[in-house]
Amino acid sequence: YMIKKIFKKLKNEKGITGQDLIIAIFILMMFLVLIFSVYANIKSLSYEIRMNARAADTASKIAEKLYALEYDDPLFCTTESTYSKTLTTEELRNDYGVTGLNSKIYQVNFKINKLKFDTDETNYDLTKEIIIQVKYDLKGDFENADATEIKLVRDRDVARIEDEIEILNGSGSEKVLRQVE
Repeated sequence: YMIKKIFKKLKNEKGITGQDLIIAIFILMMFLVLIFSVYANIKSLSYEIRMNARAADTASKIAEKLYALEYDDPLFCTTESTYSKTLTTEELRNDYGVTGLNSKIYQVNFKINKLKFDTDETNYDLTKEIIIQVKYDLKGDFENADATEIKLVRDRDVARIEDEIEILNGSGSEKVLRQVE
């Protein structure tokens, strides 16, 4: 008997009440917030991926240009054992063919470490480690920024024959008659 009354009451309801409308709007708002937050996260992530791809592309372009240079190129011949430089947008455009980088978002640094080989009397510069680092941050805070880094190691052409070292230069060779330990 009770079930019949409930079915009869359900059949007699007509229209939407204020309570139904409030519940519907609340559910709709929850789904809209969820959809909007997912959209915002996807948009932010895709922008970050594009920034990272641009940084990697810039670092690889610079690495290709630096790797094509001769070992004794003036860029690599510094008196310090470690040389660091932050590249400007003009240097990036003119020297490395990189255009369109916003200097407020991206910072490009490269560092050259000379690794020495000790002989009896003289240190010979035989290996250089080149580190190219592209930092990026929307706020320009490069201290805590994400970075893409590429390391290159350039070796001078060297032949070791018994206890002597022969340093091979581009056109000819220079024999160094020092004992190698």
